[in-house]
Amino acid sequence: MEQQRLDLELISELRAMDPDGSMMVKELLSVFELDTRQRIDQLRGELGLGDSEALRRSTHSIKGSSANVGAAMMSSIAKEMEDHSREQSLAGLPVLLDRLVSEFERALGELRTAYGLD
Repeated sequence: MEQQRLDLELISELRAMDPDGSMMVKELLSVFELDTRQRIDQLRGELGLGDSEALRRSTHSIKGSSANVGAAMMSSIAKEMEDHSREQSLAGLPVLLDRLVSEFERALGELRTAYGLD
């Protein structure tokens, strides 16, 4: 069974807390987008330095923030990166980072639609 890109149950719960689609959801996604873009830049630098502990912390943060907005597949990719970093295995991380970035861009558009912000 293929993993769902978005956690639709969580998104429904968050939308219910902000029924008119006003500030809460817009702010949540705005902070998520800005923070994630910054962390992706950090990840690139940390990967270049081979800093597995910094990579672990950054991917842990992305894992949590993506889960909090309902980007389930992105959270899963970040967890996989975190696991590699914890094991100090950097070999597969460039490919995983590319997957994370691609998934972030796809998920961001789908999240905007799911939250009714398009």
